Amino acid sequence: MDSPATSLFVAMPTATGSVRVETLSSIVRMTNALDAHGIKITFSSLSYAELPVSRNALVADFLDTDLSHLLFVDDDMAFQPQVIGDMLSVEQPFVGAFSPQRQLDLAMFAKAYGEAEASGAADPLQAALAAANGFVGAPARPARHRVVEAERVGTGLLLLRRDVFETLDAADEAIPDVLHPRTGKSIRGYFERVYLEGEGTYLSEDDSLCHRWRYHAKGRIFAFAARGITRYGDFAYRAALNDL
Repeated sequence: MDSPATSLFVAMPTATGSVRVETLSSIVRMTNALDAHGIKITFSSLSYAELPVSRNALVADFLDTDLSHLLFVDDDMAFQPQVIGDMLSVEQPFVGAFSPQRQLDLAMFAKAYGEAEASGAADPLQAALAAANGFVGAPARPARHRVVEAERVGTGLLLLRRDVFETLDAADEAIPDVLHPRTGKSIRGYFERVYLEGEGTYLSEDDSLCHRWRYHAKGRIFAFAARGITRYGDFAYRAALNDL
């Protein structure tokens, strides 16, 4: 984690211009922890109604720096500093996190809690929360470790090494050019939605980036699956995928 070559561009896109205080607190605590390892950190945010536009612009801003990693943090996410340390320690170019969805299926919670208690689970409450919350992203196999391989991840907490974009540029000629909302300059639209002709549907901006990386660049995706991430909505959702 404390390689002298590691540096971080923290990017926060927001559609509303408001940020949870817990999110800002997480970034401050992360900054203090990484600073102890000599890791340089820069922060940038962009408020725009269309999040893919913001994400594309923040990527372009990152590529104008000499920093090694881009870390996307959504305005409703909170996390322990060790989560980012674990993501950096994987030393892979594309590392996300299975963040809990902002929902809670109460019927599923009750059913899962009863099953977890009957099976002698170490923590029935956490197991039930994991079952009832649902997660953004999909693991490639059952999640039994803190960081696991994934088929896709959300962008709520996403760490991308600089060479991800160099690889995508070389592998995917279909990435469109778009305009930067601040400067009006032409930039790459890595988050523009991919149309799947065989299914007649568009992927979300999160899944579009993962699709480009996995199927065009032939890259692998990893994701943090343990406790340490909270997503805020009507409640504070703290489920962890590897509690299932």
